[in-house]
Amino acid sequence: EIEGRLSKYMGEENNINRRVVVDHRIHCCIYFLSPFASGLRPVDVEFMGRACKVVNLIPVIAKVDTLTTKECKRLKGKILEDCAEHNITLFHPEMFDLDD
Repeated sequence: EIEGRLSKYMGEENNINRRVVVDHRIHCCIYFLSPFASGLRPVDVEFMGRACKVVNLIPVIAKVDTLTTKECKRLKGKILEDCAEHNITLFHPEMFDLDD
């Protein structure tokens, strides 16, 4: 679905007789991860590996309030390590200075 929408949008955008192009692309995927796993599961690696190529990917640890601060930090570190190991790129928003 994501790839189909992206392909359709790019086709309309590259059309010679461009008209107002309605953007139906999916711009962001919030992906919930199990707090009970010790890192990424194979299904997470598979989905996130495909999704990160076509959409901004934001992983969220579900039910994080069930973990201690130490457990949360350890799990987050393991998830980031697994993402790096499997070349999964995550969305990192730009930080802007609020000085006008």
